[in-house]
Amino acid sequence: MAWSKPEHAGSRTPLVDVGTHNGSFHADEVVAFTVLQTALKALGGLAVLRRTRDRDHLAECKILLDVGAEYDPDRERYDHHQNNPPLRPDGETPYSTAGLIWEHYGRIYLRAALVDMAHRDRANRPFATLEDADIETIWRDLDQQVFLVLDRVDNGRLVPDATSFASQVDRMNPSWRSDPFPEEFDDAFKKAVSFAQTFLEQAIARAAEPILARDFVLGAHATNKSFKNGIFPPADPRILILDRKGVPWMDVVHQEGLPVLYAVAPTADGSWSITCMPPEPGSFAQKLPLPEAWAGLRDAELAAVTGVKDAVFCHRNRFCGGARSYEGVIAMVDRALELGTGLKLGAYVEEAGADLEAEEEDAPAP
Repeated sequence: MAWSKPEHAGSRTPLVDVGTHNGSFHADEVVAFTVLQTALKALGGLAVLRRTRDRDHLAECKILLDVGAEYDPDRERYDHHQNNPPLRPDGETPYSTAGLIWEHYGRIYLRAALVDMAHRDRANRPFATLEDADIETIWRDLDQQVFLVLDRVDNGRLVPDATSFASQVDRMNPSWRSDPFPEEFDDAFKKAVSFAQTFLEQAIARAAEPILARDFVLGAHATNKSFKNGIFPPADPRILILDRKGVPWMDVVHQEGLPVLYAVAPTADGSWSITCMPPEPGSFAQKLPLPEAWAGLRDAELAAVTGVKDAVFCHRNRFCGGARSYEGVIAMVDRALELGTGLKLGAYVEEAGADLEAEEEDAPAP
């Protein structure tokens, strides 16, 4: 149950004591406090961190994180160390404190964080316009990609590698070699919260970008235009032509079920790239890899094989390639489609149209 600002609180911002254990910390309570701090501010309160193991002091706190051996959202108790700990909807994975706070405060946090990110960076202004359904999509994304991982790590279901977020937070604890005082742990915890806020904002931005890119990608696929010198290839739904760098198109293509095999886009150095479409999210495979004969070739060697004079490279794993010009990259796509499917650019549409005409001719007269 999310804390709410008391009625008739006056002009002074209510202080909300948030208790957790002192000493060394882990990612779950760091992230839990990070989320809670922003959510409480959005609700009109100010989180005051109390790190202690004194039971009397903890009992005075409005909200407890990772201590108390009790999960009771009505009383704002969020621990998972007790017997019969709270489980995720899968019925198997125990929550950590991070997962519990995300469940109860995550949506409030997201809305506030998105607005704050929009105010701090004009490039993020569209974040403030996202609707409730978009917030729910982002919440689910982070729940699976971030908070489920934290839950599994903290409950011993997953061993994090040395480069993971959880491992980096653990390393922010003071070293035993300095024989640290309790205050040093508290200072380190605050630094870890700042680090977690940056990490969460990056995760939010990654999850939000495909939502914001949806209309752009669908429009590009529908018009099949690059706006490059007025040169357009024949209409073909198997190719997605983008006129901007770094558009997160794959999620949109997956979600909308578009028949895209290759995406074409400009690069930072002015050349053009081809990227192959994976068969499913997160896969390193490709629906149609670039031709095997192109694998690992560059410049003159690739030009000789492809017949495209300004062909630049083809990755040895055949998931991407490129040419110096837009005309060149379209020629590479045309050749790759012909070799891979037997149908050049535009032929797919022509064949589909011919099949439709044949079906209409074969159909019985009304």
